[in-house]
Amino acid sequence: MHYSEDDIQRYMKAAFVQAEEAYAQGEVPVGCVLVHDLKIIGRGRNRPNETCNATKHAEMVAIDEILGYKTGSTSNARSLSNSDASTSQQAPFTPNVFSETDLFVTVEPCVMCASALRQLAPAPKKKSKRILKSDDLSVR
Repeated sequence: MHYSEDDIQRYMKAAFVQAEEAYAQGEVPVGCVLVHDLKIIGRGRNRPNETCNATKHAEMVAIDEILGYKTGSTSNARSLSNSDASTSQQAPFTPNVFSETDLFVTVEPCVMCASALRQLAPAPKKKSKRILKSDDLSVR
């Protein structure tokens, strides 16, 4: 997928909104969005303290949202913009959507999250999985 500079800015800003929400809740401020066909289909923020589950990193929360799992709160659904809400309300995606999904994240994924993302997209249709993080570009 080719992204315009405006698209990249919008998706990175959405990831930073998630990071700010994490920080406001006393979590490590990490946020991400997963994008498919230029639409945000999953959002996540760090939630290990809130959920008492050390695996609830931003990427894992976004994966859970895409697959339709509950994360213990409605904050992610509530934060969806109107343009993305219709996509989020559809039946949960199947795991094969991840081979065509890009991750926009505020920091590089940890080993656990990187492994989960790789396992969900074992044979991407494109040559490399695209992960954009804040130190790869400047966000206005």
